[in-house]
Amino acid sequence: MPVWWNGRHKGLKIPRWQQRTGSSPVTGTIPDTAIDTIVSVAVSAFYANIAKKSEISILIIRYITYFKVSDYWVYLCIILDLFSRKIIGYRVSRNASTNLVTTTFRNAYQERGRPENLTFHSDRGKQYTSGAFTQLLQANGIRQSFSATGRPHDNAVAETFFATFKKEEAYRREYTSEQSFRKSVEQYIQFYNEVRPHQTLKYKTPQAVEEKYWAQFVENACSNSVMEQK
Repeated sequence: MPVWWNGRHKGLKIPRWQQRTGSSPVTGTIPDTAIDTIVSVAVSAFYANIAKKSEISILIIRYITYFKVSDYWVYLCIILDLFSRKIIGYRVSRNASTNLVTTTFRNAYQERGRPENLTFHSDRGKQYTSGAFTQLLQANGIRQSFSATGRPHDNAVAETFFATFKKEEAYRREYTSEQSFRKSVEQYIQFYNEVRPHQTLKYKTPQAVEEKYWAQFVENACSNSVMEQK
């Protein structure tokens, strides 16, 4: 049985995680002045979407964090759907590069069926302000939103996932290889999406929330079709 399953989801008391600082060389980034302009509009839309929460995949939040594996560091990038809190994409890499972000996003976007009316929210990391990534979003008609300066809670949902992952899984293991870390991430995300109840979802799982959404969507579509035929 996985170490993070104890029936009551109680976490261990562990010292504050010390992340390594660092950056990757990325060129072609958006100037800070341009980001400030985007933020002034996008953050308002970000909170409006949170309040609405009536449409699946309306907002995606991403996050990268670091983990020590043996004598080196690995980077975990996740993409989370705000509506259901489901982790819809993730990738592990030894480099926190733009390629890590673009690959994670492309895979998640394809997996979700290339949805419309999408907003992609992130911090101002160079991977997300790079020309390659912003052009990828623009090519797919996706709005880009950035966290405002001094507003770390803009990414609170993603932060909560990583705090939970560290407490319930990562801090209870000593990873000896990148492969063991990848397996741990894969198993925990499946558990997080399909088994673990979420208080913010009224103790439902992300998978259950999405299944209910689509069941109601089909039911409404069928009802409208019948009404149109009368």
